Amino acid sequence: MKNLNIPKKSDWEGYKNDLDLKEMYDMFNGKSIDITYKYFSNGLSISRSDELLYSNRSVFQYYIYAYVLYLLSPLGNDDDEAKEFFLNLLLNREEKDSDSVSQIFDKVEYIYYIDDEFNKHYFYISIEQVVDTINKQHQNFEIDNWLYEDIPELLSKVFEKFTE
Repeated sequence: MKNLNIPKKSDWEGYKNDLDLKEMYDMFNGKSIDITYKYFSNGLSISRSDELLYSNRSVFQYYIYAYVLYLLSPLGNDDDEAKEFFLNLLLNREEKDSDSVSQIFDKVEYIYYIDDEFNKHYFYISIEQVVDTINKQHQNFEIDNWLYEDIPELLSKVFEKFTE
């Protein structure tokens, strides 16, 4: 298990040239996963997915775990739209920046959040395990399969792309 480090200012190179990345920089720079996971709530996973797609690799490989934490937390557990965007992000990011996802797909990381009662909830989890969880939720009809009909195809593509 590698040690995740908050991206340094140098990891954000070029952010000023993209309005979306500038917004992400202003919100995320210097902040840990347990703080930034909340920035995916209230329908913002669409914007965050786009920002992560175009961010530098080190920024993506760190803050994708904020997205993971959001999906695991009570804030995002029932956010089926965010799950669909997450799967799309994995595929699109790998197409845009080869190996940026595959390098970390099966790596187990330690992430956590602290709830409003100051209880710490921690996970030893990989992106692959999150995709497996989304797959199980889909198979058990815990995801609105009518509204999010693209999820089975996305899951199939993710498994094909990142697993052997």
